Amino acid sequence: MGLPVHYQELEMTYANTIGRGVQVLAVTSSDSREGVSTLAEALALRSEAGGKKTLLVDLNMYHPSVDKRFVVLSKSDANLSNSDKLSVMNAEGTNICIVTAPTADSNQLRLRERDVLKMNIDSWRKAYDSIIIDTSPLNAINRSNIPAETVCSLSDGGILVVLAGKTTEISVQGAYTRLANAGARLLGTVINDRFNPSLSSELVRETYRLEKHLPGLMAKVRGMIRCSKFLNPVN
Repeated sequence: MGLPVHYQELEMTYANTIGRGVQVLAVTSSDSREGVSTLAEALALRSEAGGKKTLLVDLNMYHPSVDKRFVVLSKSDANLSNSDKLSVMNAEGTNICIVTAPTADSNQLRLRERDVLKMNIDSWRKAYDSIIIDTSPLNAINRSNIPAETVCSLSDGGILVVLAGKTTEISVQGAYTRLANAGARLLGTVINDRFNPSLSSELVRETYRLEKHLPGLMAKVRGMIRCSKFLNPVN
């Protein structure tokens, strides 16, 4: 399930990254299925909604999904060209450009070379206002993996997604160590409350069921919920 671009939590993440001038943002996690691809897609859509020329790049070789989330207008494999550049395609229904995950083993190996990856990112910087990169999990080991710590170190900054109630402390510590050793700039951590949402979050989510019929009232109700000290206690 995608994240609506008007979600307050998404807006906070956007405002503290792309909204503050971060041009190349890597979204990563310590383990798989923590919500990285969902957040990367939502940030790309939010960037587009803000009028920025946006590129969404799928380097999540552990679980590539950008090609499943968007209908590609100019369908082709994201193989490297003779100049070692990845193919950029347009997504139907949006102004977002995308790079799908490269499938050929030879291309995956080439992208492990720091200078090849850097060349691609540098070329995207010249053409796009915002570049959001969906990476593999930091602790994942598979033969096609493009190291997430390398991607993060070549970006302006990275976000670490943590799935509350599932991700272990040891796993997060291992991810932090990899990022630090690579010299990556960690901008912050996003806690995915998918399996333990707060009462406040659940009530806000429920208001969207009536959004179509009572948009003004539901907006006021959401404001009251978010401002409630009872529903949002300070720890």
